[in-house]
Amino acid sequence: MKITSYLEEIKANNLFKTIVDRFIRDYAKEDGFKYLALRKKGNKFFIELSYNHKMNQKKVHEIIKYIDTNLNSALSVTTLKYFAIQSSRKKRINKHKKKLKVKTKLSDVDFSFFHGKKISGNSIRRPEHNETPGTIGGIIELENHKGLYLMSNYHVIMRDSGKLDSSVFNDDGIAIGKLFWGKFDDKFDIALAKITTSKPPKRGVHDFKFGKLTPPSYSKINLTSFSAGGSDTGEIYSINSIVKIGANVFKNQILFKKSRLEPGDSGTLIVSGNKKVRDVVGLFIGGENVSSDNSIKIANNLFNLFSNTVEEFKDHKDRIMPKIKFKTFY
Repeated sequence: MKITSYLEEIKANNLFKTIVDRFIRDYAKEDGFKYLALRKKGNKFFIELSYNHKMNQKKVHEIIKYIDTNLNSALSVTTLKYFAIQSSRKKRINKHKKKLKVKTKLSDVDFSFFHGKKISGNSIRRPEHNETPGTIGGIIELENHKGLYLMSNYHVIMRDSGKLDSSVFNDDGIAIGKLFWGKFDDKFDIALAKITTSKPPKRGVHDFKFGKLTPPSYSKINLTSFSAGGSDTGEIYSINSIVKIGANVFKNQILFKKSRLEPGDSGTLIVSGNKKVRDVVGLFIGGENVSSDNSIKIANNLFNLFSNTVEEFKDHKDRIMPKIKFKTFY
């Protein structure tokens, strides 16, 4: 990316940030609203408003006027009607389910029980959840806590009912970790579980290893998502967006497409590059019609979370989440 282009990206991103908080307060919970995203086409940046038939057209015009007025028309606004966006934790299709159910030799002391594959991309669940499990995105190390930690979504392994130190399991009912930390707010849907097996898992995933955390950029359009069903490529659609999933509104989200994920792949990591070492961009949380490679998928921006120390906090269920400082992907 040329320096001038990069500076334009920063400028556009900063402009978009100035309208975020008020937009969420006044418009994001409107019936029919799906997302508001900073987009780029060629060298031009613009804002895309997505909604469905439930949104009143007067409200659409009001939103456009609000953005134009507050940004002095520095970024144009386009509109796009879309289908419903949903969480990705619903049941996997049968073909995908069969892949998860194939039995191999099991062991309660290592992670060799998934056809010899590395652990990232395999399934994880809590026994009290009746739905099909989500996905282990990756394993991380922390600067201020010993051990290795599985990463997935809050809505997959923790939720409001999860108690810290309770067990999480693979698809065959083997306890592989204990809930350690989680964050569910207007930016993140993420949880960590400390690995409890005595033998460490293999590093990386499939045929590559994880590199560093990197912020999303329109120059990094080559993405890879991976799950129990395999990996697929995709591309950045937006580096900064406001999205509504059900009743929840998230800001600072990454949108991507041309990557086929199945319902149940919540927790998948999104990485950039095509080399043996790939940088981590985001954590998949949901989307609309996720099985279609042309549909919009949503990912948390992990760089925004882990580039600084996350201080101890009490969550909305009064659980004390410990202070953590990210070290590296395992």
